Amino acid sequence: MRVLLDRRENVLTVQRGSFVDESGGSYAYVVRDGVASKTPIRVGASSIDKVEILEGLKVGDRIVISGTDNFKGAAKVAISN
Repeated sequence: MRVLLDRRENVLTVQRGSFVDESGGSYAYVVRDGVASKTPIRVGASSIDKVEILEGLKVGDRIVISGTDNFKGAAKVAISN
């Protein structure tokens, strides 16, 4: 069963991942040109699979959603595919 408590439109959401728990929702690693940069964010409502982003990211940003605990809080991390 699925219970809908709130419906929001025109909001920025990202896939929920361990980055929310690891950072307490205070930052995400934004990936540009093979480098992940620690970026302050503010999260809003969340569901099982999505998290609302209130500040810090924009449409089209690519972020690391899991495994950021290995980054040990570094400001920048090189990403290889």
